[in-house]
Amino acid sequence: MKKLKILVVEDESVSQAIYRKGLQSKEFKDVFDLTLVDNRQEALDSFEKTKPDIVVLDILMPVLSGFTALEKIQELEKDSDPQTGIIMVS
Repeated sequence: MKKLKILVVEDESVSQAIYRKGLQSKEFKDVFDLTLVDNRQEALDSFEKTKPDIVVLDILMPVLSGFTALEKIQELEKDSDPQTGIIMVS
């Protein structure tokens, strides 16, 4: 079975730990391939590199908001098929 590639963009260390613990637990280790980054630039670099199936994007980030990152991701994949699922969280 192909693992789903998930990119999580989260700047808070506690939230990062929760994502890591949940998505890399023994129940899900064969289901998800997790990339976890903590800022917009890393998110865009990782998005281009890994081409994730799902992006979990924090809305409230320092410097630039998750909405700005969302716009950039949409620009990067405007001609992609299928489109990446994006979940906005706060």
